[in-house]
Amino acid sequence: MACTTFIVDRVMDVQEKLLLEVPALGALSQQLEGNSPAARFLRRASVNYSQLVRAISNGRVAISDEGELADGIVDLVESARQSIDAVDRFSLLTWISSPKFQTILNAHRSAIARGVRANRVRIVSASDLQDSHDGNNGYRRDLARYCQLQLAVGVQLYLILDVQLNDLQLSELERGWMLIDQRHDRDVAGTYGILRDGVVREGAILFGSGGETVRLIDEYRRLLSAAVPLRAMDEFSETIKTLGE
Repeated sequence: MACTTFIVDRVMDVQEKLLLEVPALGALSQQLEGNSPAARFLRRASVNYSQLVRAISNGRVAISDEGELADGIVDLVESARQSIDAVDRFSLLTWISSPKFQTILNAHRSAIARGVRANRVRIVSASDLQDSHDGNNGYRRDLARYCQLQLAVGVQLYLILDVQLNDLQLSELERGWMLIDQRHDRDVAGTYGILRDGVVREGAILFGSGGETVRLIDEYRRLLSAAVPLRAMDEFSETIKTLGE
């Protein structure tokens, strides 16, 4: 089960619901035959609930695979009240063809329709872009399609080359991260993932203005200040030319 299933409306609401359900699970398990499969399952569920409550109380729920990372992104977007700020290094083809990422786009569309501002910094591969200039236009075509999808739902899009990242002294990033409502300490939440060969080596859902969230906010703002805005698709070719200048 994805770790984000219980993120309903910020940590306090989640914690209240879980604290009510954990004792109920424990009591029900006691009514069943002690060694029955049902009793074992309920005891295990009770422990899992308790662990999740503690993790949420501590402001950090670890994630273990890319599916949970995508679920976390949807949860954040659907609960955003004022802002969505993201740094994106997911595969362009994933955005173009994955049903899960279509769900993410649809969630952005709904959030923007209710007045949420959405910014996304896209990290562009300098080497793949150069190959496109040299005759293989596959990456440039996919990048254009990605930008078109983001702009169509109302995302404010910014582009930056990957070769510029070292100059910004960022922490390690692979898929990037997302923050919601970052200007409000009580409401801020985020998610990030560092993957290797499709496996999450490190990742989490973050709640509140803790150290990790503060770091992501600071690094997001540095990236945004160095990125180039893309306001409309008729500016795409010219914007690509200005990257890295």
